[in-house]
Amino acid sequence: MAETTFNLEYFLSISLALAAGYSIHRMAPAANSILKFFVVPLIVAYASLTLFNMILPKLNKYGDLVGNYIEINALGSINSMNYLQVFPPILAVFLIFMVLIYNKNL
Repeated sequence: MAETTFNLEYFLSISLALAAGYSIHRMAPAANSILKFFVVPLIVAYASLTLFNMILPKLNKYGDLVGNYIEINALGSINSMNYLQVFPPILAVFLIFMVLIYNKNL
């Protein structure tokens, strides 16, 4: 059995399917809910995934390269800041602040 990984093609096809469902909901609010939220987005996702596989077969490779570049730059920036020791206390203070706001004690 083949293992499926979530990659750029799936992300783009799901984005198009959600956009199709949203646009149908905005343009035809009285349409059948099963049709506009299930059938049409499923057809759009399948068609776009098929087109991406046929037209742009190396789309996932480029997506992985861009993702790796962004990850390396982000981790390099965080590592060069040397703020890793500061982030946990700031997070703790933020959480305490949010609890105090939620309890209306602040």
